[in-house]
Amino acid sequence: MFFIKKKIGNRDVFERNCFVLESKLELSRYFGFNHPERIIEDDLDEEHYPEDINGRRRNDAEVLSLIAANTSNGCMLDIGTHLGRSAARMAVNGPKATVYTVNVHPDDFDKAGVLTTERLSLSQIGSFYREHHLSNIIQEYANTLNWNMPAYIHGISLLYVDGCHDAHAVYSDTKLTINRVLPGGFILWHDFSPIYRKNFHWIDACMKGIERLYDERILTGPIFNVKNSWIGIWKKPS
Repeated sequence: MFFIKKKIGNRDVFERNCFVLESKLELSRYFGFNHPERIIEDDLDEEHYPEDINGRRRNDAEVLSLIAANTSNGCMLDIGTHLGRSAARMAVNGPKATVYTVNVHPDDFDKAGVLTTERLSLSQIGSFYREHHLSNIIQEYANTLNWNMPAYIHGISLLYVDGCHDAHAVYSDTKLTINRVLPGGFILWHDFSPIYRKNFHWIDACMKGIERLYDERILTGPIFNVKNSWIGIWKKPS
């Protein structure tokens, strides 16, 4: 008797490696985190859109901040500055690290892809972290689809991918930077949620980009999501 071996598609490979944790406490237990996160925002419990239900904004902030507080080596890279909230969370929780944050220049916004949040002026980009007078953040401007990433951005302990959410952009941003991430460092993707994938097309697009990374074996091993957050979490093997 002959058996035909069925080819495993990228979604199958991805879903076999995708795990949902019940809370940030479970995240801390799994990775052995010892340091609590610091939250500097006071508006995280506001819910203005369906996307905000179940405490999503607070959960996102706590997950990113918690991981930043427990990655002590190297620099951090934030792709998709917007107002600078994520860069601020990383900088406050990793005060000894340099946080590089990159945003497309307003003049190049139309070339950055479809699923981008909004065109901001130069004065708006990073305005949140500037208001908090954080000195360990360096602003970069680039379209990461064709970014010649500077050599001084290396030894990354925490990479946060939250720029254009087109599938090819998520794939490209991750592939561009993964070799700069330290062994044992973390890559996080925003707009990642196995629970809400069917509800929001930009989450589906983001996760399709990550599926491709698994299909090409650029990523292997488990990827995690804390329930009711929209962040995917992957730790680079050490």
